[in-house]
Amino acid sequence: MRAEGFAVRHAGGAGPRHAATGGDRGSVRLVALLAVLTVLHAFDLAFTHTQLQTGSFVEGNRLAACFAKTPLSLASFKLTLFGLGCAILYALRAHWQAEVGAWFLLTVSLALTVWWIVYLGHVELWLHDPAVICQIDQF
Repeated sequence: MRAEGFAVRHAGGAGPRHAATGGDRGSVRLVALLAVLTVLHAFDLAFTHTQLQTGSFVEGNRLAACFAKTPLSLASFKLTLFGLGCAILYALRAHWQAEVGAWFLLTVSLALTVWWIVYLGHVELWLHDPAVICQIDQF
């Protein structure tokens, strides 16, 4: 029995280790996480583009700031890196570390989304408040 379980596990079958990690459920969770990350990163890219056009915003990522000269170059940079990251996580979906990495990225992306909401709220306040007479500071 023990040797049979060993042979099944190493032949790619559903051995005890595969069942303990969730198997296909882990892959489904990872794909769902990647889908949510895609939506959040699309919002980040859209917000970045709109705020860069106002002239009162700078890209916080120093490497991405080099590509922020044109919208196409920044979008290409961000989409390339995000696509590579998703491809790596998807390729490693059989490992539990890939799902942990995706959850970590989701946490960071949600924090970035909250930051955008707070930032945009402040920008709207500064732009529409007649008592504000100073130039908008870079956030």
